[in-house]
Amino acid sequence: MKILKRLFIALAILGVLFVAAGFAASQYINKELVEKQVSEATGREFKIEGELSPVISLTPSVRAEKVSMSNAAWGSQPKLASIGSFEVKVQLLPLLSKKIVIDKIVIDNADILLEKKGDKWNFDFEKTAEKSENEKEKPVAEKKPLSFDISGLEITNSHLVVRQDGKPMDVNVKALKFAPRKDKMGLDFEGMVDKRPLKISADLPPMADLMGGKAVDVASLVLESGDIKLNANATVNMGTKQES
Repeated sequence: MKILKRLFIALAILGVLFVAAGFAASQYINKELVEKQVSEATGREFKIEGELSPVISLTPSVRAEKVSMSNAAWGSQPKLASIGSFEVKVQLLPLLSKKIVIDKIVIDNADILLEKKGDKWNFDFEKTAEKSENEKEKPVAEKKPLSFDISGLEITNSHLVVRQDGKPMDVNVKALKFAPRKDKMGLDFEGMVDKRPLKISADLPPMADLMGGKAVDVASLVLESGDIKLNANATVNMGTKQES
């Protein structure tokens, strides 16, 4: 499950960069500045061809239309993602204590390619990695770990291809929702995987546990595909040693 952990980190970093750049440019709604800042921070070309709409509050949000990001240099296609609409809502105060708290990321009408070469995924941003390496050289007293919390993720009407060690997996997402449900995080998915219908519902632990690198319990797991329905509880390893 390492891909899930790393993907959440990438989404969190990209979300904060996007909101920060959006508000830096909000006085003039300068899309070029947003594109420049996100591109420089990630080492990838980031483009906004549609509207850019920031909303100022204690939980600011930025929405953009017709967004794209280039793939890694070694990637099989030029683009990592093309997104019809992309919206991020972030809490400001936790940033003061080096905590990224994203209330919600909403993605619609996206075409996304996730692929791996060696031990690197195409969403491992080079510039962010370089910054992390530089921070390792600082004295211990100056360091404070950066933590992440994503309270909500919604993806609709999108197409996802995952290429890892062999045949690619093709996923058509009608609706995917990751959101708080009582004291857990609820996961609901409806779509097609390799042209087979699939529905998934599960109760996951809080984000802190998912990012903690330990085994976590997945409760009330329901999988439906055609006439097949499976109900189960499971334990999933979120560590790094046995993961791919």
